[in-house]
Amino acid sequence: MLDGMMARPLATSGVPVRISAAFRAADDPLTRVGSLPVRIEYPDGDEQTLVLDPTPGRDGEFSGTFTPETAGSWFARVGTGGEEFIAAAGHKFDVRAAERELRDRTTDPSFATIMAARTGGKSLTVKTADQAAEAFSMLRVDH
Repeated sequence: MLDGMMARPLATSGVPVRISAAFRAADDPLTRVGSLPVRIEYPDGDEQTLVLDPTPGRDGEFSGTFTPETAGSWFARVGTGGEEFIAAAGHKFDVRAAERELRDRTTDPSFATIMAARTGGKSLTVKTADQAAEAFSMLRVDH
């Protein structure tokens, strides 16, 4: 019998999620299987199969990772049977959208200018790392 599944209760899109499943009895013959399939159900109803591998040093435990790309409620079902998949345990977990800074990696110079003005700092725009080093050498600290 499977003890259930573990995943972080709130995951972030674009960040790997670790899923683990453990057998209740370590002496269960099923603990010696080479891998354990998990059906991952997407928020839109699509699904994918993830294979959990034995966790080294933890008899009867299997784990694996996948990266959810969209926010919403996801469901993972661990089971056996290949094409005739028989679910033995499941776990619902929610995925939140990544923060804007993680989704959109483009820079916004106007944001830096606004923040610098509000905090009494200074905003410098450079195109290369070498220019950044030169720009910082122009700064000084007043006591």
